[in-house]
Amino acid sequence: MADQETQIIALRVTAAHLCRQAGSWKTSLVRAAKLELGQYLDSDLPDDLLDLLPPNARLLVLVDGLDEITEPSVRTRLFGILKERVAEKAGNTRIFLTSRPLPDHEVQNLSCSYLDTYNLQEFSSGEFWTFTGHWFEKPAGFMEAYQKVVLKK
Repeated sequence: MADQETQIIALRVTAAHLCRQAGSWKTSLVRAAKLELGQYLDSDLPDDLLDLLPPNARLLVLVDGLDEITEPSVRTRLFGILKERVAEKAGNTRIFLTSRPLPDHEVQNLSCSYLDTYNLQEFSSGEFWTFTGHWFEKPAGFMEAYQKVVLKK
C-alpha cells in the first residue's frame, strides 16, 4: 500500500471562546470552533470531530487573541493549559498562539525551551488592508477537511 500524503488541517479559535469551554482539550477546541464558525456551518460539528481525522492528518491549532482575555486568573489558567499542550511535541498537533504585547510577567508563564516567540513588524497601509481583507473572508479549509472526514465515514 502506498504511503498516504500527510494532510495538514488548520483550526482557528479565539482564546476568549476557548477559555469558556469545559471538557477535554479536543472537545473544547471543537466547541470553540463552533462558536467561531456559527452560521457559516450548514450542520453542527460533532464534539468528537478531532478523533475522526484520518491517521495521516496533522492539526495546526491557531489560538488567537490571548490578550483579549481580560480576567487575569482566567488568562493564567489558559496559559497553563496551553503551555502543557505546546509541550506535546511528539503528537500530530502544533499550536500557534497570537497576542498583542502582554506584560512580561504573563509572557513568562508561557515561556519554555520549546516555545518560540516572534514579534510582527508593522504593516504598511497596503499590507494592512490586504491582511485584514483576507482575515474577514469566510473561514476556509476546515469545512472542506470536515466534509472529507464525514463523507468517508
